[in-house]
Amino acid sequence: MKFYYIDELDKYGVSTALFTSGDSGNWDCGCKEGLMAYEEVAKECKIDIGRMVATYNQHTSVVRKVTAEDGGDNVIKSSYPDQPVDGLITNEKGLMLCTESSDCVPVFLLDIETPAVGMIHCGWKGTAQEITVNEIRMMHDEYGSKPENILVAFGPCICGNCYEVRDDIKERFTKNFSSDEIDCFLKRRDESIYLMDLKKAVSISLQRIGIDRNHIFESGRCTYESENLFSFRRFRKTGCPNGDNFSGIMLK
Repeated sequence: MKFYYIDELDKYGVSTALFTSGDSGNWDCGCKEGLMAYEEVAKECKIDIGRMVATYNQHTSVVRKVTAEDGGDNVIKSSYPDQPVDGLITNEKGLMLCTESSDCVPVFLLDIETPAVGMIHCGWKGTAQEITVNEIRMMHDEYGSKPENILVAFGPCICGNCYEVRDDIKERFTKNFSSDEIDCFLKRRDESIYLMDLKKAVSISLQRIGIDRNHIFESGRCTYESENLFSFRRFRKTGCPNGDNFSGIMLK
């Protein structure tokens, strides 16, 4: 397993933000392979596995504040199987927020002033529901975070040249996005297929709520195009190995 650190966030000295290569695609809570993968990340970050909390991804807009009491949730133990959560926030040091993704966007948030951090699993459904906006609002309500102090990074995800979606998906964005905004991230390829740029859609939501566009960073890695990352779309098309990519962030 290889580790890739997000220097644009970590250079401030208050956080550790990273994602992994696709060597281990099993991050299932409680199973042997999943525990071994989490243990490897914990060892790399010099924390106990009980200081890691993971999302329970169901493509929702649900966000949860976590503390040390939640350590191990969805890593060692499944504490809320009936309560999906695609976003996590905390202001506690040494508590790693984790998510697993295949082609969806892992969104890292760092408030360098409070400080506080957030981690989001953001697919097209969460993007349409503006889960990133929900998370930033919760950071404001819980910790006093201000958008102008928040840095954002996108981990590996499928890029706008590879993400094919049906033509009916456009209607799912009309509630929270204007027609002009939708045209920025949905480009028609043919009569029935659009190409969707998830990162651009998330960026629009972020900038609308007050995040400086110069505070939004990208990993530059497309899961579909990168053979050392997992991609559900590539798996479905070619039968290549399938799994999830890990992303995590914590305060030091």
